[in-house]
Amino acid sequence: KAALFEEKLVCVGCPTNKQLSRRLPLEKYMSMGHVTVRFGRARRPSIEEFFLLDLGLKRREEVVVPTFDLVPSMLSRTNRIATIPMRLARHFAEVVPLRIVQVPLPLSSFTETIQWPALHNGDPASIWMRELLLQEAQSLVAG
Repeated sequence: KAALFEEKLVCVGCPTNKQLSRRLPLEKYMSMGHVTVRFGRARRPSIEEFFLLDLGLKRREEVVVPTFDLVPSMLSRTNRIATIPMRLARHFAEVVPLRIVQVPLPLSSFTETIQWPALHNGDPASIWMRELLLQEAQSLVAG
């Protein structure tokens, strides 16, 4: 396992969403329709779901998508919001109009990591991929 970078979550929505203000009150955040990401056949939640559960909170899910890359299109021309990693939000905002605001919750930052089975410690292809991911992560942090 290797750490890539520290990350935090942000709230995103369509720039025309009048309900999404720079200082989003918690009550408004919880009552708005959310686009959430669930992975794989088991529909495993992404990290923000675990943070919310730890705080004893449940959001109003309107749309569930299988990958983060579908989130912006589900926000376009709607009053929905989503909670996603900051770097991903900035990446999406380069190509899709998005408003990015702070999440009105005391959410911890987290470390993005890569993991691999010990069996692949010496595998040249695995080593190459890990080195590539670590280099890209360093350029993200530096840039």
